[in-house]
Amino acid sequence: MGMKGSATAVLNFGDNGHCIAELLGPERKGIQVMFHMMNEQRILVGMQGMAQAGTAYLHALNFAKERKQGAAFGTRSAEQTAIIGHPDVKRNLLWMKAYTEGMRALIFYTMYCMDWETVTLNKDEKQKWHDLVEILTPVCKAYCSDKGFETCVKAIQIHGGYGYCHEYKVEQCARDSKITSIYEGTNAIQALDLFDRKIRMKQGAAFAALIGNMKAAVEEAQAIADLTPYAAEIGKGITAMEYLTTELLAATTTDDSFLAYSCASPYLEIVGDVVMGWMLIWQATIASGKLGKDDDAYYTSKILTAKFYASSLLPMVYGKILAIRKNDRSLLQMTDALFGHA
Repeated sequence: MGMKGSATAVLNFGDNGHCIAELLGPERKGIQVMFHMMNEQRILVGMQGMAQAGTAYLHALNFAKERKQGAAFGTRSAEQTAIIGHPDVKRNLLWMKAYTEGMRALIFYTMYCMDWETVTLNKDEKQKWHDLVEILTPVCKAYCSDKGFETCVKAIQIHGGYGYCHEYKVEQCARDSKITSIYEGTNAIQALDLFDRKIRMKQGAAFAALIGNMKAAVEEAQAIADLTPYAAEIGKGITAMEYLTTELLAATTTDDSFLAYSCASPYLEIVGDVVMGWMLIWQATIASGKLGKDDDAYYTSKILTAKFYASSLLPMVYGKILAIRKNDRSLLQMTDALFGHA
């Protein structure tokens, strides 16, 4: 593990005297200026995780199409078939495709919000886009870096033993993507930022506006007969996330505050899961309107990916929510000394 051939460096200023600095921004506001820069970097780190995932997915897809092993499913043929036809491989590829496309849409949408915040001259509009960027930034950074690494791990799995060799690209993808969950504030810090600050912005009004955008996309998708049940699943996920948010925020004002804050990372993952559903059903809605007019294979792929996510991947969010709601206190009872007894 570790970065290899990384273009990192140490710069020393003033060792030989005559070191002249120039003040950037107002005095004693350096931390504010730094965080303005860092927030953009956090989105870019999320994009780095997503890009590694996309690269790993394409390598795994090509390998699965070319690698022949075993008989075609349901046959006893002596002729070997491409492994993309095997059930587990096919499911893993669609898993990778769903998360890669969802993460890409999230990153692009957040940057779209940044662009509007920059160019709009309307004060209220500027604030609206700013709030969306603030809330989505920790999700972009933490969720995309975590899922990016998971995607690279699945790519290795599809390659089998080959994937664990330096000669195959996916080994490097997994190694290089791991650092993204550490860069620009570990993902636990991003989770605390989301849980302790961002969802509380404007007494929750900023987060409510984001949820409003999600529900609007779900409502539009529900008007399309082919997408109705899948949009409904995503709507259920949004509602479950809303209720959990209210419960956790209430818990932070009680004796269970420590326990509530310990759930910050799983909470961010839940938000990310629901946001993925939003992004994918939004794409499916657009794709449905273009069927028969252009590249049907491309748009059909978008629709089926969203359906798979809504029906096969998003439901796992309810298990995560249930685990938090159990409010198990064993974490609080575990003293420092007890950790040493393995």
